[in-house]
Amino acid sequence: MSDGFVVLLNGCSSSGKTSLARALQRLAPELQLVHLSLDAFRDMEPPGYWAPELKAHWPSRIAALCRAMNAATAQFTIHGQNVILDHVLSQEAWTHLEADLSGQAICMIRVQCSLDAAEAREAARSDRTPGLARAQSASIHVGRKYDLTVDTSAMDPDAAAKHVLNWLRANPSPAKLATKLRASMRPGSALDHELLDVDEAVEVTEDARGPAASGPVIDANFCFRFATAADGPCLSALARQVFFETYATSGIRLALAREAESQFNTAAVEARLRQSSNRTVLAERSGHLIAFAEIVLGVGHPLVASRSAAELTRLYVQSPFLRRGVGRQLLARAEALALAQGAATLWLTAWAGNERALSFYASQGYEQLGSTQYTFEGESFENRLFAKALQPEA
Repeated sequence: MSDGFVVLLNGCSSSGKTSLARALQRLAPELQLVHLSLDAFRDMEPPGYWAPELKAHWPSRIAALCRAMNAATAQFTIHGQNVILDHVLSQEAWTHLEADLSGQAICMIRVQCSLDAAEAREAARSDRTPGLARAQSASIHVGRKYDLTVDTSAMDPDAAAKHVLNWLRANPSPAKLATKLRASMRPGSALDHELLDVDEAVEVTEDARGPAASGPVIDANFCFRFATAADGPCLSALARQVFFETYATSGIRLALAREAESQFNTAAVEARLRQSSNRTVLAERSGHLIAFAEIVLGVGHPLVASRSAAELTRLYVQSPFLRRGVGRQLLARAEALALAQGAATLWLTAWAGNERALSFYASQGYEQLGSTQYTFEGESFENRLFAKALQPEA
């Protein structure tokens, strides 16, 4: 008996994955597709499973959820069954997918729809938290490579299913996930920032990954998500820590203390998170905040010629996690997020005395356009302004 294959449906909440899965089952009975969905696994959870007071348990519960889905998928395929894996692949879920299903033949489908359509479906459902589709839609496809894309706001479930089935009939033996990942990891590919830590990392032996995959890899324990107001206290603490490490190299004086208090008190941080133009992405490890990137949409500068720009106001990484790739991954997500929101250019300022930051942004394709001044409490610090074109100007 030959192994089965996987049809992966990845899309935000209310994007139409379940309707597409049911249409695939109905239109292709000969494939005997088993529908394995995230919703089905979430339905097993007891009340209060994700309560805020249990946040310390969230990382292990997320890992358990993702790996249980992957284990079930693998067992079905090993026993010759074909599976529709209906998922919302966060970065952590994607990492587990790579580890657990690399040997499975897989057809990777991007399920997308307009935000208006997703939010209308979300509003019509009693089992969805308002805002979930919007929160997931900006990042769920960042850095992913797919075999096929279906837009459920432009076609009904049957039409989308026929599109998928046409691909399957033309490709009766989908490549294994590991093969697809290797093909996506060429220099310059969209997955470079998602899968590779090209800053500095521990070498991995050929025995572990094979000679074709030699080189640095990410710390698989990093996971990324959008910030909420509840993250204010942790963001405040980390921001102060990194601010002092950067500027207070000769010790803390009153001017620095006042500026840190003004910019990074919890109320100020929470106020920025509530601004509609603000987007903040967190990096966590084992449930602990280790870094964040903050962008503000629709903000220009006299030195930036672009008419549609966004500013990277902060990219702060806790010192124990420097040179481990997390800053590079956060920057890639900030760029993708700005691009998804229509920005043609992302710009930032970095202190002229921070050689590490200056070298980092230059290495990421940012052009130095000039100098600005960061002034507080009567003191001025020279900053260098960098900018990077994300897409051609409209």
